[in-house]
Amino acid sequence: MVNEITMTTKGKSKIIASVLSPAIKLYLRSQVEKVEGLEIKINGKDGQILRGHIPEVFLVAQRAIYQGLSLSAVQITGENIRINLGQVLKGKALRLLEPIFIGGQITLEKNDLQGSLSSSLLASGLKDLLALLLEAKKFTNPHQMLENYDITWEEVEFTQDQVSLKGSLKDEREEISAIYLSTGLNLIDKQILALNPLKVEAKPEHLNFSLTDFQVDLGEEVEINHLSLDSTQLCCHGKLTVKPD
Repeated sequence: MVNEITMTTKGKSKIIASVLSPAIKLYLRSQVEKVEGLEIKINGKDGQILRGHIPEVFLVAQRAIYQGLSLSAVQITGENIRINLGQVLKGKALRLLEPIFIGGQITLEKNDLQGSLSSSLLASGLKDLLALLLEAKKFTNPHQMLENYDITWEEVEFTQDQVSLKGSLKDEREEISAIYLSTGLNLIDKQILALNPLKVEAKPEHLNFSLTDFQVDLGEEVEINHLSLDSTQLCCHGKLTVKPD
């Protein structure tokens, strides 16, 4: 559900107002489960936009839910966006034609993360982290090892410079035990995130970790310029490459 959309376009024509705006709204509805207070500003000349080139889009939103992940506030800017406007004019869905670079700020409050613990996006990310840790301990086929466990994350806590998670782990014998994960977050550079100190406690011995300066490569499509964490929220400033579907 998308509520309270405000859209402005510099120098917009009736064609842009009647075609591009509804197409972008429909596209956003397809990308998020819910967003409130969404404001979109499109900067560009009619000639550019009618050729499918949007020089700049600025988006501000509150209380967005993307793939089950809740976000308190989002402020992003996308530049040099190429879309299939010719097809949109014929009633087709809006699509990105080329990768775009978006930059901005995302704020994740403690309650957001608590409400996101059941999301497939977060669960997949945490499972990938455990697989990386098993790989660092020289285990082979870490993802296959984790298939033997059903992990449900239930509680989250923010403290100064640290995130703590508590959950339950069900093994192949259907026995349930607790699992704990806590870590600090520090940027090494724009693509490298240090989890320091990192601690995992669980009943299976191979799922117990106590590491310092464990580093995660976020990949070339991500660039984080600033990361801050306190007892109430996690705030991230950076850039991301978004590829066409």
